[in-house]
Amino acid sequence: PTGPWRMVSAPLVRPRRLGLGCSFASTIDPDVLGASIGRSGMLYYGGFRGGINAQKVSVSKYALRLYGGARQVTIGRRYEGANVVRRGGYYYLFVSSGSCCAGPLSGYAVFAGRSTSAFGPFVDREGVPLTASRTGGTPVLAPNGNRWVGGGHNAVFQDFGGQWWTVYHA
Repeated sequence: PTGPWRMVSAPLVRPRRLGLGCSFASTIDPDVLGASIGRSGMLYYGGFRGGINAQKVSVSKYALRLYGGARQVTIGRRYEGANVVRRGGYYYLFVSSGSCCAGPLSGYAVFAGRSTSAFGPFVDREGVPLTASRTGGTPVLAPNGNRWVGGGHNAVFQDFGGQWWTVYHA
C-alpha cells in the first residue's frame, strides 16, 4: 500500500453510458473479493445508477486489468457500497440502500444476499434475487430510532481470532 505507484493513462473501469447526454452509470465504491487476491480475483463496483457489477481482474507487479465480461449483480436505483465475503460454500454480498444524509430522517441501511457463485445470482433469505425489479435484500443493519442514523456502507471481515465483524459509518 505504500507504493511505489505509477500513473496510468486510462481508468480501470471506463464510463458506461446509460442514455443520451450526460447519463452515465456509477463506477464508484470498488471492492475486491477476499483479503488477498494474489494473481487474480473479483472486482465489484457501481451503485444506484446502473447497478453493481462483478468482473474478474488479474494482478501484475504494476497493473490491475479487467478480463472477461462484467455481470450486473444488483438492480439499478437500489444499492451501493458493495462488499463481498466468502464463508462456507457461499459468497455474501453486503450492500447499502436508502437515504444516507437526511439527518434524523436518514433511512440508510445494510442488506445482504448470498450465492454459490461470486457472479451471483445473490438472493435474500426469501429467495428473491438482488437483480429483481421488486425490493429485496435481507436486512442486516436497519435504522431503529437511536442516536445513530444513516448506518451503512459497511465492510465485513474476519479477525485473526476467527471472529467476524462489520464496520460501517453512521
